[in-house]
Amino acid sequence: MVDPNEELMIDSSSWIEFFRGSKIGEQVAEHLSMASNITLNVALAEVTCKVYEGVSDPQVAKALIDSVLALSRIEMFTAEQAIRAGQLRATFIKAGRQVSYADCLQMMVARDRSIKVLSKDKIFAEVAEGICLTED
Repeated sequence: MVDPNEELMIDSSSWIEFFRGSKIGEQVAEHLSMASNITLNVALAEVTCKVYEGVSDPQVAKALIDSVLALSRIEMFTAEQAIRAGQLRATFIKAGRQVSYADCLQMMVARDRSIKVLSKDKIFAEVAEGICLTED
């Protein structure tokens, strides 16, 4: 668990599991109650796409997105962070790894802010900026 006085970045995979009410989602709920939460704008776009793709009722979809806005602050990334995220992704690709732009952006913003990213994406088990949630 993170210190309740610290910021925690919530990845789109964490939000989706939270909405599903899965075991990982239960862990996300615990973290959400323990920290000052932020969601990067690119993660908000990802979660919005997933919600509107998977939920047939637009009112329900809107309510889910509204909960992201209520439970976290939406933060932007800078041009410099975008450049460094692109460089990081290129490094992963050269090493034969597929890591999304969004994950690389979150790593760069988290690194700059000295915070952690809460995600179920396995890459976050391998980087200092990550907290990787598993069903175990």
